[in-house]
Amino acid sequence: MTIPNKVVLFYLGLFNYKCLGDLQIDKVYATTGAAVTLDCSKVAVNGSRWSRQPNRDHNTSYILYTDGTTINPHIRNKERIRIIYDQRRGIYQLKILKVSETDEGKYSCSYLLGTVVHEYYVSLKITRPPSNLKFLNNNRGFIAGTEGHNVTISCLVDSGVPPETLYLQSTNGLAKEGSHGHINHSLVLNRPMNGTSFTCEAKSDQLVVPLVSQIQLLIKYKPTVHIEEGSRLIVKEGDNLVLTCNFSCYPDLRSLEWKHMSYIVDEMNTKYGSTRRLEISQVRTTHSGAFICKVTNEIHQ
Repeated sequence: MTIPNKVVLFYLGLFNYKCLGDLQIDKVYATTGAAVTLDCSKVAVNGSRWSRQPNRDHNTSYILYTDGTTINPHIRNKERIRIIYDQRRGIYQLKILKVSETDEGKYSCSYLLGTVVHEYYVSLKITRPPSNLKFLNNNRGFIAGTEGHNVTISCLVDSGVPPETLYLQSTNGLAKEGSHGHINHSLVLNRPMNGTSFTCEAKSDQLVVPLVSQIQLLIKYKPTVHIEEGSRLIVKEGDNLVLTCNFSCYPDLRSLEWKHMSYIVDEMNTKYGSTRRLEISQVRTTHSGAFICKVTNEIHQ
């Protein structure tokens, strides 16, 4: 990454040089307790100076760490700081021993090439794994919505360093990739989606095994009703009549009632699982006409 030109004054001996070089930035990740080496320039230079800006404190001035091979005796972690100088190659490296979170921050290396000073920035971050993977609006492993409405499936994670990669998959063929702590998928609900399972997975080099979370989609829909025996029946007077009302809905029904245009339905209703049967003994001519099975639930009153 290249940052626009910046004028910097660099003092070396009795000379004052004006910097017209480009500023560069890079990211380095380190594990707590390990040693990390920061490179400044891959070409021979006439001197270098390392400074540091503490992490999350961008208003703080840079603190001088090293000047050439000399380490600033006033910095707190001076015992863990080393300068590796390859005299033959003219290359200076900053080495930090037993890295901890207190070492995180932005490091600046100024180095001299001829009469031009260049600055190179390194952002040092301590690695950590992602955690707390979850689905938003997760209710005991389920997300509920109403048929015909929009719903957004959102998977969140406390992001790690470096950032993890998120994957969202479903049993109806969805495969989606995201990062930066969240992944979303919006859809319009329909009845065949009911029971669809979604799996969210966070993968990172900082994890031995991926983080995984799952939810299932529950879709609320109004009842669909049909009479098993058909829409037109011919029955002899005196015979018995059995009508079976089959229905499907979610949430479950609030009420079920049989109606007739002129006949008061007061016969015995018998429940068999998700069906209701209307039994009429000895059919009479007054039973002629349309029988209606009406089912209501939370969605359809």
